[in-house]
Amino acid sequence: MDADKLVSSLSDLHLWTIITLGFVLGVIGAGVHVLATAEAGSSNESLDKAKSSLRAVLAGGIAAVAVLWVTNPTSGIAFVGGSLVAGYAGKAVLDGLAAKLTATVAQREAALQREFAVQARRDATTATARADAAKLDATLARRDLARLADSVGNDAGAALHVKDLARGLVDKTEAS
Repeated sequence: MDADKLVSSLSDLHLWTIITLGFVLGVIGAGVHVLATAEAGSSNESLDKAKSSLRAVLAGGIAAVAVLWVTNPTSGIAFVGGSLVAGYAGKAVLDGLAAKLTATVAQREAALQREFAVQARRDATTATARADAAKLDATLARRDLARLADSVGNDAGAALHVKDLARGLVDKTEAS
């Protein structure tokens, strides 16, 4: 994140004008929703309804700003219409955006897990290949020493030298 660029963009008056206008349009959309779904009730319920309406209006304003961020409208009519509709839908829009964000994070985590699994398989394959190569080297060395021992025949000094080589090979093979 470029902090200078972020501070510069946040100090832009046009940005705050658009955000404020989007929020106000969202509040209007949410107010329309509250009025359209209002039911007549007793005065005891009026405080609860007022709290509920305030929550709906704030959610509508925030939803309108969030939708502007996601959709990036290219015309004034798209901006106004999108803000009003997002405000009207309010909490449902916020829930949908939260679900989309959660799904995106989960997809990224799954992709990272797949990457780690592929790398682990590669590492395991490499380790297995190295072990197989070491076993093959040891087998070939034993065969070569056996041939050398056969070729030495009755020469006792050469035979002892071959045996010392064989012991060193066995010790080296067992250590790895």
